[in-house]
Amino acid sequence: MNSEELNQQRTYAWNMFSLYTNQRFKLFQTFLALTVSIIVFMKFSAGNVFYLMLLSFVESYLAYLFWKLDGRMEDLIGHAKNALLEVEHLSELPEESPLGILTRGDEVTKVRVQAAKEDALVIGAYVPFTNGLNLIYGPLCFVSCIAGCYWCMKWIELQN
Repeated sequence: MNSEELNQQRTYAWNMFSLYTNQRFKLFQTFLALTVSIIVFMKFSAGNVFYLMLLSFVESYLAYLFWKLDGRMEDLIGHAKNALLEVEHLSELPEESPLGILTRGDEVTKVRVQAAKEDALVIGAYVPFTNGLNLIYGPLCFVSCIAGCYWCMKWIELQN
């Protein structure tokens, strides 16, 4: 494979990686904006049990939906990262080349993750970025669903 084809593949793989990572951050920002909007609406509808129930279930559904979308974005980022790794391996770069960002980064990351896990035994728990997002989407979905059920029972109680 000549260098022009390799550069085209590297550019394509990098553009896909960049696109998917930017979409993932925008997805999370959108989720935060919608969640804050729902919380504000809940504050304004504090006297109306039906709206509180409805908004709680909407928030639960949004958390589930964004969790699934984030999982898909994580898969797409993984595919783009694998393509970049393949291009780096095809380029046959020297071991300490500054262009081998991902291959060199994997070794550095392994060392940092191991150090973080060792520190986590003392401090608490090591939570990578992806798991951190899951710790936001999952509990919020669960708590919103429980709140929706609570407000639903209150609404039924008021109807009787």
